[in-house]
Amino acid sequence: MPFPIARDEIGKTEVQLGLTFPPRFIDRMMRDNGGTVQAAGDSWELHPFRNGADRKMLARTANHVARETIQCREWPEFPPQGVVIASNGTGDALILLPSEVDAKALGETIYLWEHDTGIVSPVLDSIDSTSLA
Repeated sequence: MPFPIARDEIGKTEVQLGLTFPPRFIDRMMRDNGGTVQAAGDSWELHPFRNGADRKMLARTANHVARETIQCREWPEFPPQGVVIASNGTGDALILLPSEVDAKALGETIYLWEHDTGIVSPVLDSIDSTSLA
């Protein structure tokens, strides 16, 4: 169930990962902090940002962006600077990668990472897109 989150909670994840999230993604997550997105012919569950406001919110955000990213970075085929934002329940993930102009800022483009091959391919121009332009 989507629910809002404060910008400073997202900032905590940015500090933990050493990367900043793209503005459209931040806006979407501040409003919903979760939910679903359609991409690559599949429905994906967006991972929330960890929310430590209270015990209930902490439990609801247990599979948060930073946790999922840290776990996927243990896979040898996972892009070292990739950040996991969604999963489809099969091991594949939707990820953000650093922009070409700033290695510490994640770009808007959303990529599909295939866990069994390590292939990374763009699937959405941004979190607001329904496809690549």
